[in-house]
Amino acid sequence: MTATSSRRLSLICALVLICASSAASAFAFPPTAQLQNSFSTARFGERGLASVEDRSSSRTFAFEDDAFSLAIDGKDIRSVDLPRPSRRASLDRVEFDFTAQNFEIRVRYELRPTWHFVSKQIFVQRTGESNSFRVDSVTPIAARLSQSAQSTYVPRNRSWTKRASAKDFGIFLRFADHHGLLALAQNPFLDVTSDESSFSIRYSPDMLWDPRDGAFATDRVCLAPYTLSGYTVKVEMIPEWKLPP
Repeated sequence: MTATSSRRLSLICALVLICASSAASAFAFPPTAQLQNSFSTARFGERGLASVEDRSSSRTFAFEDDAFSLAIDGKDIRSVDLPRPSRRASLDRVEFDFTAQNFEIRVRYELRPTWHFVSKQIFVQRTGESNSFRVDSVTPIAARLSQSAQSTYVPRNRSWTKRASAKDFGIFLRFADHHGLLALAQNPFLDVTSDESSFSIRYSPDMLWDPRDGAFATDRVCLAPYTLSGYTVKVEMIPEWKLPP
């Protein structure tokens, strides 16, 4: 092989490596994406929300996990068990597309210009067949934060004394630095569970869905950072014969 042929072969190999690298970059999305308006910044990883920042105070709430689960026709679908999703981003939304059994599941996050919260909504579309399916229950968010809350408060309908479940409205997570995170779903019949650093929100549509009507859309989750005022009010009324502390 002549010196000219050797140089030509080296050049061809280099071009092949560059093309292969460019193709891989085109198909692999960056490790992070973000949404931002005047009030908040939301950053995303490979499977969901990574953090929410309150821009007025520069306080960031980091998420170690942002999962979801569905019970459809008596079978559980958990995001942690699904393959890595594809991701697309635009100006005001980031979407993750999961594949599960006979369903395509899209998780959409939005942050519109006037919103003080980040939203999360799940869309479920049956594939391969047109039979109706029953959505038994939805856990649109099961999250774990990197920092433990100092306290939590779950507002609920206290007039439903005979009802043991599905009477929560959301959860306030309060942190030692006088900042907090509100999490709720736009549904008045929630079951909220939490511990020091994690929480989940669940509700039960128990709804038969016809795929001809399009994708089944869950109720929207809202995540809103806030600053504590330091002023507290008792949940229960103080009896009139007692003086407040």
